Amino acid sequence: MTVALTAVALVALVALAWELARARRAHALEAALLREQLAALSKRLDQAQRQAEAAVARTEVAGQLLLEKGIADEEELEAARALVDGDDDPGSAGGRTVH
Repeated sequence: MTVALTAVALVALVALAWELARARRAHALEAALLREQLAALSKRLDQAQRQAEAAVARTEVAGQLLLEKGIADEEELEAARALVDGDDDPGSAGGRTVH
């Protein structure tokens, strides 16, 4: 009887070890996929950040040109910045509207 119990216990341990190894391989594969997704997302985030920085630079140049050409004054540019930044208080931009 002890031989039969030992054999059953051994089979159970082998089955458990087999299942643990399978689960470990599955988790390793999932971790590798997550690393790939994280790398791709990080790359997209870096690209978006560079695009945003370029847009800010272009906006600053455009604002400077508007000032130099006399198309807008500093108060109008500040009012426009307040609108873009989501400033809900129209009085904080000098009460002026952007046209």
